[in-house]
Amino acid sequence: SLSILQYNGAEVAFATNLFSGKSWIGKEVNEEILKTQSSEAGIIHLAMHGEVEDEHPLLSRLYFSPSKEEDGMLFTYEIYNMNIPAQLVILSACNTATGALQRGEGILSLERAFQYAGSQSLLSTLWTVDDRASAELTQSFLQHLKDGKTKDIALQGAKLEFLKPAPPDKLD
Repeated sequence: SLSILQYNGAEVAFATNLFSGKSWIGKEVNEEILKTQSSEAGIIHLAMHGEVEDEHPLLSRLYFSPSKEEDGMLFTYEIYNMNIPAQLVILSACNTATGALQRGEGILSLERAFQYAGSQSLLSTLWTVDDRASAELTQSFLQHLKDGKTKDIALQGAKLEFLKPAPPDKLD
C-alpha cells in the first residue's frame, strides 16, 4: 500500500557519485545490507518510506525490500541493538524525527534510535515529505557538504536554494 517513490533512486545515485560510495537502489535494498555495512560507513543515506507508531514507538519502522532472512521492516527496537557509528545519517523518509513523547525519555523516534546506536549526526524529518522536494533538498545539502561547508551551513544553504523559486506569497 506504499506509494512508489520516483526520486529516491536519483537522490541516492547523486550521493554515491558525489562521495564515491557504495549504493543499493530498488529491490536490492534490504535490512541485511544496513545491518552488515552500517558499522563501516561514514555517511548512511536512507531514502525510503518510514512510518511512525505513536502508541508503540518501538514499532516505528523504515521499509526495505523483504528478503529470505528479513521481513523488510526495520523497526526502532532493532536499530537500538545495532552499531551505527556513522558521521552522518540521512533519514530521507517521512516523520523520522517524530514520535511519542515519553516522560523522562524525550521523543521516541527513529532518529533517536540511530543516535542511541552511535550515529554522530542526523538529518531527519518532522513531517510527511514530498519525494521530489526531499530529493532536491538532500542533493543540495550534500553538494554543500562536498564543497566544504559544515552540516548546519550546508543545510541552511540547501533550504535557501529550495525556497528561491517559490513565490513570496507561498512562503508564509
